This record gives sequence, C-alpha cells and structure tokens, in this order.
Amino acid sequence: MYTTSGARNAPHQWIPLITSVSIPSYLNVQVFRAFSGDTLSSLSCTPLGCSSFLRVPRDRVFFSLASCVISRSENTTPAGQPYVLATLPPFAANILGLLQSKSLQVFLSIKELNILVKEKVTIIDPEAREKSKSESGESGNENYH
Repeated sequence: MYTTSGARNAPHQWIPLITSVSIPSYLNVQVFRAFSGDTLSSLSCTPLGCSSFLRVPRDRVFFSLASCVISRSENTTPAGQPYVLATLPPFAANILGLLQSKSLQVFLSIKELNILVKEKVTIIDPEAREKSKSESGESGNENYH
C-alpha cells in the first residue's frame, strides 16, 4: 500500500499497515485466476507462466476479501517460478461465483458509474431523496443532479 502526506508534489511512500481505508493512495493487488473449484492460482499470466500485480487507486476497489480466512499454499513451477494457490472459504467463494455469474451486469454498472464520476454527477440516495421530498413537499423521481 502506498500513501502520501497530501502536500503538493509529495511522493507516495510504502506503508505496511493501515487502520482506515481512506489512508492509502494506492493498493498493490496480486491478480489470481480460477484454478479448480474454490481454489485460485497466482499464475494469472498463463502465456508467461507468471504472477501479475496491479497498482489500484483506493477509490477503484469494488470489494475486498481481506477479512476472510483464505488458505494459501506456496509453490514453485518446474521452471522455478513461485506461485500461490489460494482456497476461498465457502462464503467468499459464493460471493466470487455470484460476481462472475453477473460479470456483464457488474461491468456495465461500473462503466455507468465511471461516466457519472467523469461528468461529476451527484447521485442521490433514493431513500434520502424520498425523505427530503416528503419533508419539503417536492414531487418528481429524479435521482441525479
């Protein structure tokens, strides 16, 4: 994880531990691919037989399985490349399976949200909007400003 002091042109520095999700600027994420059943492999780049890592801005993290107890097995390929097999607990495997089965809907939703962010559209919580309308006597069903 990397963070910055927030000062203009301040460098990002490695931090090993955080106490709040708002602290890091970027997260280094190791990419895993399906291996077998509920087990994932860190050999995410199949043609090269190696692991992949991404540097992701904190505001682009959709969800995290960090609180799950994930069984890890450190291994080495015949060519000497280290890799990890990670077995998800049932709850995490169900979440991942659901997201995979709805991958098109997830993709399209994230795409739409990115457009709204780019256009700096404020999204109003429908429940808060209804409460506000009832208090002010306003009518209509517009959720964007």
